[in-house]
Amino acid sequence: MANHAVATRRHRRPFRYLLVLVATPVLIATNLLGTVPDNPLSSGLRQAMSVAFPEEFVAGLNARLDDYGMPTLPPVPEGMQADDEIGIEATSEAPGESTAVSEITSEPTASVVPTDETASPVPEAQTFQAQTPEMDISGTWTYQYYFDDHEEYTFEDVIVIEKQGSGYVVTSVTCNYGPVTLLDQYWSGSYLEFYYEMPASTFPYEKEDAYLLYVKTLGMENGYLIIIDEWDDVYEMTRID
Repeated sequence: MANHAVATRRHRRPFRYLLVLVATPVLIATNLLGTVPDNPLSSGLRQAMSVAFPEEFVAGLNARLDDYGMPTLPPVPEGMQADDEIGIEATSEAPGESTAVSEITSEPTASVVPTDETASPVPEAQTFQAQTPEMDISGTWTYQYYFDDHEEYTFEDVIVIEKQGSGYVVTSVTCNYGPVTLLDQYWSGSYLEFYYEMPASTFPYEKEDAYLLYVKTLGMENGYLIIIDEWDDVYEMTRID
């Protein structure tokens, strides 16, 4: 499990990373912008996306895709839930290319992002208690980290999570070096994930761009709240209330 010491957080270029993250599935799901119509990989990905995303999000996305004359996401098949896996068999090849994809599922997988910077070690085995709807994660939590290009500065973020109804919401995010902005959050029924932005002015050293941070709760271990970040690195949050 992640150690209790200050953890390393990798620096990245957030806007380029987000562009790749968003553009790749959109390109595939829209038949490569119409250049490869009716291919099974795109059809399968559209079905996987309709299952994985909330119904309201899919409706809004379909409206935008329809405006541009692009294929829309199909409705979720009756009886299928968001956690169900969808397999896509690759049965055709584009001219001059061999198709090596045999299966895509809606389960999240770790991505390898090329970087010249060092990475934090990730635990070899997860021994914590996985989060369940009954697990109480409300409270004021804190964790420390530093960016690997400026190890002399220790960041300490404080996250306030409240229980509202049958779910949990983040009500406050603060940083010891200055203001941060909570951008979005989502309670799945079994985990909480949220994004917040650290402006360039908050950093204690010169920086040109804001930094986007992502947090997803995984479970508990010995009173610590186990989380994962945008690099799939694992941290422990300490309760301070």
